[in-house]
Amino acid sequence: MATDRDVIYKVIIEWKKEFTNSIILEDLLDHLCLAKVIGVNHSNMWKGKTPEEQVEFLEKKIPKEGRSGFKAMLEYLFEKETAFAETLLVSLGKKNKEFEEWIRRAQEAGMYGHFLEPRPKPSLQPNSTSQKLYSHGILNKLGEKYPEHTGYPLQPDSEGPTYYRMEMHYDNPQLIDGIHDDSGLTIYYTDNLRTYDMGTIVLGYIVTYTQLVPPGLGDFMTVGHCPGECTEMYIPPEGIHIFSGLLHSHLLGRKMRARIFRDGEELPWILHDEHYDFNYQQSRVLWEEFHLLPGDHITVECDLDSLEREDVFLGGLTTYDEMCEFFVMYYPRVEKLNLCFTSVEYEFFHDLFQLGGVHLNLVEKLNLCFTSVEYEFFHDLFQLGGVHLNLESLNWELDGTNQTLHEYFRGFDWENFDLETYQEAVRFSPQQGICGDISDFLEVKDVTFPEYESDYSPPPRKCPTWERHKTLDRDGIMHLYWTPDIESGEITFELHAKTQGWAGLGFSANGAMPGSDVVVGWIKDGQIYFTTWERHESLDRDGIMNLYWTPDLESGEITFELHAKTQGWAGLGFSANGAMIGSDIVVGWIKDGQTFFTDRHAVGNELPLVDESQDYELLFASEDEEGLTLRFKRLIDTCDEDDFYITSDTWSLIYAYAETDPDGEDPFYHGRDNRGVKSLNLLDPQIGDIPDEPGLKMWEMRNDVIIPAVYTSYWCSVFKPPQTDTKQHIIGYHPWVTEGNEEYVHHYTVMTCTVKEGEEVIFEQFMQDYPQGSPCLEPHANILYDNCQSIVSAWAVGGVGENYPKNAGYPLNPITEGPTYFMMELHYDNPLLIEGIHDDSGQISYYTDNLRTYDMDLLSMGRKMRARIFRDGEELPWILHDEHYDFNYQQSRVLREEFTLLPGDHIVTECELDSSDRDLVTLGGLTTHDEMCQFFVMYYPKVEGLMHCASNVDFQYFHTLFQVGGINLSPESLDWEVDGTNQTLREYLRDFDWENFDLEAYQESVRFNPQLALCGRFPDVFEVEDVTFPEYESDYHPPPRQCPFESPNP
Repeated sequence: MATDRDVIYKVIIEWKKEFTNSIILEDLLDHLCLAKVIGVNHSNMWKGKTPEEQVEFLEKKIPKEGRSGFKAMLEYLFEKETAFAETLLVSLGKKNKEFEEWIRRAQEAGMYGHFLEPRPKPSLQPNSTSQKLYSHGILNKLGEKYPEHTGYPLQPDSEGPTYYRMEMHYDNPQLIDGIHDDSGLTIYYTDNLRTYDMGTIVLGYIVTYTQLVPPGLGDFMTVGHCPGECTEMYIPPEGIHIFSGLLHSHLLGRKMRARIFRDGEELPWILHDEHYDFNYQQSRVLWEEFHLLPGDHITVECDLDSLEREDVFLGGLTTYDEMCEFFVMYYPRVEKLNLCFTSVEYEFFHDLFQLGGVHLNLVEKLNLCFTSVEYEFFHDLFQLGGVHLNLESLNWELDGTNQTLHEYFRGFDWENFDLETYQEAVRFSPQQGICGDISDFLEVKDVTFPEYESDYSPPPRKCPTWERHKTLDRDGIMHLYWTPDIESGEITFELHAKTQGWAGLGFSANGAMPGSDVVVGWIKDGQIYFTTWERHESLDRDGIMNLYWTPDLESGEITFELHAKTQGWAGLGFSANGAMIGSDIVVGWIKDGQTFFTDRHAVGNELPLVDESQDYELLFASEDEEGLTLRFKRLIDTCDEDDFYITSDTWSLIYAYAETDPDGEDPFYHGRDNRGVKSLNLLDPQIGDIPDEPGLKMWEMRNDVIIPAVYTSYWCSVFKPPQTDTKQHIIGYHPWVTEGNEEYVHHYTVMTCTVKEGEEVIFEQFMQDYPQGSPCLEPHANILYDNCQSIVSAWAVGGVGENYPKNAGYPLNPITEGPTYFMMELHYDNPLLIEGIHDDSGQISYYTDNLRTYDMDLLSMGRKMRARIFRDGEELPWILHDEHYDFNYQQSRVLREEFTLLPGDHIVTECELDSSDRDLVTLGGLTTHDEMCQFFVMYYPKVEGLMHCASNVDFQYFHTLFQVGGINLSPESLDWEVDGTNQTLREYLRDFDWENFDLEAYQESVRFNPQLALCGRFPDVFEVEDVTFPEYESDYHPPPRQCPFESPNP
């Protein structure tokens, strides 16, 4: 069978025979992404060349082996259909009937191929497609609820897109056969339109193998940008409002932040998480919407930890690869900005790792043509040859070898590699990337941090003391604490009442009750009267341990109430990683009418020690037949070395309980079963319940599938949205995970499908042939990836969904406009290869015809992750960050203050990864063991041309650096595989000479060398070359803690 390069060769030769117009040849190469495939710049390569000279030039770029026996993708165009072929490629869209016939003949000829193999691309279709990033879900369970003023638009049938694609990522590490899965999502929509259409943008680092994380590093940072030139081009002058975001990296992620720069200043981060948890990836609602303006520069930073890893991690699609991304939800929707990514330059990467020369095969390019990356940087850095993605294993593989890139790097000389310089280069060297839409994108180069005066620092911790105190009665029953703030005109009170009933405090001019100002509060049956809890979570599946809490950011206090269904003791702890060691714990119980309550800390897997400073204040305790209730409060920052400083990062809440009371003053061992851990963002605002408003409707998107008995799989299902006569707004969604399948359902993505007139038959046929969906990488599913790439929503384990802001919603257009099809892509993990597991997971969406003000959208842009933003030479406070990233808790996070992203803002997504416990390298990829670094942004108003914005390092640099040849993606294993070998890229890098590899220089280059960025909406994508950090004066630093010591706690 001929190679992908044969396709290029035949198309070029046939074109030479049929035409002599150089413009036609350029159009062909441009539309098929072939110019970048063969490593030439289509904007410069044709100047002054005749058609014959063009072909001669191209022939020198194309290997000559295996140029026979392949049925070219465009064969129909060369069967004496010269006039039609020329009209099709030049005018695009004026020959619908002929094009439908071409599609039919291509199907009959089997020319669609496998996923990522040669097939008709959207750019060749009449009225070229657009992409909308709808929903995202990564390791969470909550789904999304959009704000009341915004919703995601569902257009009527008369408007496109008309199909949606759901991409489901399955992990099946045990390779269990027969697991049925019907996971998916249920979307709620309504014809009660909200004010705004919402949208989503993805920012960060392009998902590619040049996101290389060396093993054995406790702190390595990946950085991706959305440069100001991208936001300047796509964001309207009035800006957009970001109301929610999701920071996404993989197993190495520890911290993440979305930094933002404007006018030479780093603004407060849009979102950050100093305790990123891979297993808890919930979209996070911002406390305050962020107003993003044109020219703003967003930087996504991911702090990664590979200290316990013995192998490199590469950017890639699998769980054991890495990513560094920031998904932003916003309003009003901007149509042409859906992505904004950068990466280090490939040439530098290849040189550094001695990967040798590199070419990009057609399989890889048809997947990544929208990135328009220059790979030389990465390939030169690591001395790599050709690298391709194995479609079965999703491993990066070296051309002409039997090695994966991971295997190659196992033998890399890391001991003699300058890791510091590498990290510096990864962070600060110019990057390249793209932003915009695949149909209209901007390629950016030399992207770095913008010039700015100083790094943003989060506000300092406040450890206040009450200014005044008064015992109100002689017996000391009522104590009042207060602090007046004359400047703000506020006064804060705290009333301590030794009573089990109600307590009141009044203000009177003469001591008389008439005319007085009174406040009263009490607790009955566990319910508080006077205030309501802002947050609530069940910590375990059985509902035994339930936690209620309200953070007060102004006073710096957080109040908890723990309900435990036990007659014994109960404990709650705060941990950075879910382990007991180093955790901050409170334990309490009631025995014989006496309450025991202590502030403790754990130094090992043993009885926690009592803190010298008791900083948790018990407010109320009760016990009845329903169980134990403990209400207590503490300062967010107690300034106690034995307590955790509670930040907006992802925290692992550990809990335990016993069924009986202790005999003494210490709790006894709880046993194996009466314990657990739950990842949460304690300071984020509540996601909120879907409002029970008149006319609210539900839309279920759920699978009905037997989970494939392979380690990792992606399952794609197509759904029709509700058919309505008027525009609707999706105002939120919740995930639906089949009970018992939680360990198999990793994440899902819901995408809208752009289908033009005459193409509906293809989707209808797919739904008829595959009513339960099919593996995403099967050849017959190619049409989905061609047309369904605009993300509507996403979910991952640990998340709870979304409730969109009150002023924005995701638009569902009436049947007269479209879209009319959605695709759900669900990722399954089945590591034991169990057969016969049935699954009906998916999503429940809520929609209404009570339209909100703005349409919203989703924009996609470790151990730590951050979305940095730069504007006018200054790094603004991070849009979002997580210093305790948890892969198993990936919830979209609502910003407490919406961030206004402006044109020209530069966003950098940084993912700090930890590969210290890995024996092999980690590559960017699709499986759970691969990595990503992405930032999903939900925003309003919707921008039609912006869906993605990402960058990545240069592939040539990577291949050269690691001395690897061609690499392809295995569709079965989702591993990157080395061309011409029996090795995955991981296996190849296993023998890489890491001891003599300059890790510091590699990290430096990954962070700071120029990357290529792609932004926009597919297929109209804007390429930006040489993308690096924009010029700015100084890094943003979160405000320092105001403590008399340097706390060792995270």
